[in-house]
Amino acid sequence: MTAGFIRCGLMNARQRFIWGDAVRAAADGTIVVRLPTGLQKKVPSGVKPAENVSDDELVKCKRRPAMSLLGLLHLLWEQSGINVWHPSFDKKKRTPGWVSWHLQQTATQIRIGSVPLEESLQLMAMKDTPQVIANREHMRAAEKNKRRLIVVSVLAGVKPVKHG
Repeated sequence: MTAGFIRCGLMNARQRFIWGDAVRAAADGTIVVRLPTGLQKKVPSGVKPAENVSDDELVKCKRRPAMSLLGLLHLLWEQSGINVWHPSFDKKKRTPGWVSWHLQQTATQIRIGSVPLEESLQLMAMKDTPQVIANREHMRAAEKNKRRLIVVSVLAGVKPVKHG
C-alpha cells in the first residue's frame, strides 16, 4: 500500500505524478492538501473591482495547483485501504459504518491547508451512533469558525423519471 510512503514524508513517482504540487507531506508526517476552494470562509475585503476595466487590462494571477474534491476522495480511499480487496469482504464486511471508521482514521492524518480534515469531515452515520454526535460537533465548530464542511456518504438510489 502507498500509505507508508506518504506518511514517512516521501512520495513515490506515481503519487507525485498523480497529485503534483497539490499534495505534500508535512514534517510531522501529515498529508497537506490544497483545494481550489479552502475550508476557511474569508470575509470579503472592502476593495471593489473597477467597473470599466477591459479584459486586456486585467492582471492574471498565477493559480497554485489544487486537488479537486474527487481527487481528495480518491486520496482518502487509497490511504484508508478501502480500495484494496480482502477475503473477508466476501462476507459483506464493508458496511457504511466500516467505511466511515476507516475514513475517519485516515482523516486524522490529512490537513486541508492548516485545517485538520477530521474537523471538517461529515461522514455517513447510522442513527444513535457516535458518528452522529461527531458530525453535530463538527457542524457546530464549523459554523462558529466560519468553515466549510466536506460530506462523504452513501447516496440513496435514484429512479429514472419520464418527463412529459
